Amino acid sequence: MAMAFVDRLRHEQKQVQEHLDLPRRRAEIAERIRAYYLSNNIAFDDDLIEQGVRQFFARRLMFEAPPLKRFDAWLVKNLANRTVRPDDASALHPGRWIAIVALMLGAMLLADHFDPAGVPHAPVSVLAEAAARHSEKSYDLNMTLETRRTLLATLLKSNTEAPDANVTRLLTRAQQALPVDDLDEALAIGRRITADNANEAELQLAALKEEQQAVSEALSQTSADLKSASAIIWMRQGIREVRQNPKSAAALARSSDLQQRLDLLEQQLERLDNEKDYQQTFFAYSNFYRDVINTIAGVAVQKQ
Repeated sequence: MAMAFVDRLRHEQKQVQEHLDLPRRRAEIAERIRAYYLSNNIAFDDDLIEQGVRQFFARRLMFEAPPLKRFDAWLVKNLANRTVRPDDASALHPGRWIAIVALMLGAMLLADHFDPAGVPHAPVSVLAEAAARHSEKSYDLNMTLETRRTLLATLLKSNTEAPDANVTRLLTRAQQALPVDDLDEALAIGRRITADNANEAELQLAALKEEQQAVSEALSQTSADLKSASAIIWMRQGIREVRQNPKSAAALARSSDLQQRLDLLEQQLERLDNEKDYQQTFFAYSNFYRDVINTIAGVAVQKQ
């Protein structure tokens, strides 16, 4: 069981390394750009495809602040550059600041309400680049989702073979949190972003961002639960091997300290629920297992 667990971890690591393989990723991005041009009947050549790939990887991890509307830009500029003279005591009056903030909020609401129809909040080029980046992010999240689903299925099967109440609880929680459906890797408009559909694209992009955030949070939660469940299964198997092995069973019978530590370890496994519990339990298990081995080795030396 322990070796199977290690093999599974190696397999998952191999999948991660394949996903991070830069030449392969570049080829995938190039193919997706080519498919986009073909579906939209846009003329292209290999140089244009390569340029798109370079631009994608150059901007992939770059933070871009969202574009500000005219009023927002004016507000930031004036608040950031505003200075208060020492003799201008009225500028610091709380009532005056409350009135200013109220006026600003009202102006922002009016600006949003009277935004001209058909005029996008962001330029088409900015929306197109953002759509490409978030499409890639959806792809990455979907790959992670698939890996988590595979691991969940493996752990569910292992827990069926040797049921553990705490593992069942953790896996149930992970299963409930893990999204069933993949994220869309393209906007629902299904066509090239233009000035005519930019507003719709912007709304769909905002919705996609929210979905991606929700999936990221779910993955974070399931990662901790699956890690804890995996550790419990692995340590439970190690404890069973200690009990079943005649030499280690004899070591337990001779040492009340080892038996007490094993009982405490069993209790920790029943309560393991988070990263802190995981660290403490794994530390206790490692020390216990080491001392069992040392006890067996000491008995062997005495017999010689």
